[in-house]
Amino acid sequence: MNAFVMDKSSDNGKSIEVLKTETEGWKKELFFTSEEIQFFEVYLTADIFESNQPNIFERLSKLSDGIESIKSDIQELNIALHNHTYEIDGMMECDDISCDAFYYGQHTRLGNQIENLLSEYQVLKSEIINYTMGILKKDNKN
Repeated sequence: MNAFVMDKSSDNGKSIEVLKTETEGWKKELFFTSEEIQFFEVYLTADIFESNQPNIFERLSKLSDGIESIKSDIQELNIALHNHTYEIDGMMECDDISCDAFYYGQHTRLGNQIENLLSEYQVLKSEIINYTMGILKKDNKN
């Protein structure tokens, strides 16, 4: 195979360099998401919320559980991305279209998993912000 992989669904080809660039972009997105998650882990456990709100601890715990789930999924995807980087190099060894299609299919599935995770994270982040903005402690000092 040369340096192109055919996408059978659209008849467009993507070079191996494009696949590598996309993979590096996914790694960066997951890194920045991990950084935000570290912030939310501290934020959700900080003593900055009005404790007299109904079910506050249950709600914060549920949101923290969501963060932990996303964090775990990111760790799994980072491993998959690490392995995928080497698999892309394996595409250079392909001699036929079915081999190319296999690697391209893996790339597409991994991209879909990352996109879904990031969408799920955005929903959770919005829930955290919308819920906690209304229960932050007010500074009554003048």
